[in-house]
Amino acid sequence: MPDIDDPRPGDVVAQITALEAALDQVVPAKSYGNLLVGTWNVRGFDRVRPVWRSRKGESPIRDLSNVACIAEIVRRFDVVAVQEVRRSAAAFLAMMQALGNRWAYMVTDVTAGDPGNDGRIAFVYDMTRVRPSGPASELVMAAERAGIADGAMARQFARTPYAVSFERGPRRFTLVTLHVLYGKKPADHTHFYDQIAWFPEGRTPMTIPFVNAGMFDFTDGLVPADTPQQLSARISDHFPLWCEFSA
Repeated sequence: MPDIDDPRPGDVVAQITALEAALDQVVPAKSYGNLLVGTWNVRGFDRVRPVWRSRKGESPIRDLSNVACIAEIVRRFDVVAVQEVRRSAAAFLAMMQALGNRWAYMVTDVTAGDPGNDGRIAFVYDMTRVRPSGPASELVMAAERAGIADGAMARQFARTPYAVSFERGPRRFTLVTLHVLYGKKPADHTHFYDQIAWFPEGRTPMTIPFVNAGMFDFTDGLVPADTPQQLSARISDHFPLWCEFSA
């Protein structure tokens, strides 16, 4: 069976080339003077079908070409928080293989139960651009100290938040990725599903100056899929978000 490192068929090469061109129009290029932080909830990032092109009705529908696309998007950032990495993480590990040996990751254990959905949270990072700088831990809220009602955090945090510190040259920063509940029905989702927030200078500071931010829409014919629902299973039902900082 094919492997993610095997030579790619011509149609897959053409697809990745088109994806690269689309990314060039949206995501800033990496440079000596910038830092690119991303976050992406990749739907059910677990199983992958070991073929370059899967067909309608096959399960899983996500194939090697899809993983190659995910890897190409992740490659554009210096460090990315990746949500919905599942228990076996086969597709995630294939993505890491496609990224190559300059890339590494840190990941939580599995959160069991219905809210946890067998999910892990990962930070994927380009070792030539950033490196871990110390603390890496899941966060536990001390409700009695914060004046938080009993059970409020258990209801709010669907998965335990994960924090990892990184450094880029003299700059050090801590990233936290967390998955919170927005409500129980569509009418409760009055905000974006995915968000990036940071503390400006003067508070608990993100001392790296903000430059730019955006998202990448991969739905405009960049990935072959029979339906929008199938596209979400092949790639994701969330868009990747990014922020650019001056490093």
